Amino acid sequence: MTSNSDEMRLYQEAFALFDKDHDKIIAPQELGVVLRSCGLSPSEADLQKIQQQVGRKIDFDTFVRVAQNFKANNHETEDDIREAFRVFDKDGTGYVSVAELKHAMISLGERLTEEEVDELTREADIDADGR
Repeated sequence: MTSNSDEMRLYQEAFALFDKDHDKIIAPQELGVVLRSCGLSPSEADLQKIQQQVGRKIDFDTFVRVAQNFKANNHETEDDIREAFRVFDKDGTGYVSVAELKHAMISLGERLTEEEVDELTREADIDADGR
């Protein structure tokens, strides 16, 4: 289990990654990918509901509130997470390659630019081996 400071650091890093112009605000359409980069799994319906509630601009405090509420109300079991991983790990290697990650994001309906995909994979690929 992560501590509150670890969780807050994760939220700060994820938010900063997508706050490209450093105005401390992310666009509502970026919310899904930022939440997913924090290990949360909102559906498109969840995101639409959240976006209606929070409005056009999402500052860091609002993002933290949304992430914490989502985490508190959506408990995935370890089995659910393992099953999702197996779906993404198309070739069964036990790793999710950059290509598999890109395919998964597209399958989830995320419309990411090539630059956003590259940033996300750099963050996820901690040993820079492409998986």
